[in-house]
Amino acid sequence: MNPTAAPIGAGVLTVSDRSSAGTREDRSGPALAGRLAELGFAVLATDVVADDRAQVASRLRDMAATDDVALILTSGGTGMAPRDMVLQDVVSTPETVRSLRTKRPSPSSVSTPAKRQRCPS
Repeated sequence: MNPTAAPIGAGVLTVSDRSSAGTREDRSGPALAGRLAELGFAVLATDVVADDRAQVASRLRDMAATDDVALILTSGGTGMAPRDMVLQDVVSTPETVRSLRTKRPSPSSVSTPAKRQRCPS
């Protein structure tokens, strides 16, 4: 990321019945948030919700509606139980995706990736 540009705001949403109920620690959300911070992003929102289509869609919309959040990473919902397909269902629903794509960053607010450096051989 461009060190002179303001950091890009990010959110992390974990989808897990057990983590949202407090019976299992969410390790993936904090790991994603930590990696984003290492990469220079400003982690502005983190949350854990149950495997429920309405909850996931609502929380994604809430995060996307925050002016400073330009990137949302999700984790979870990938198990073998039928309920664990929520993220796939939500993201594959065109109305949900369209509702999340309501804002576009201005060109001046987006930092450009740093040029790749080749390791000397």
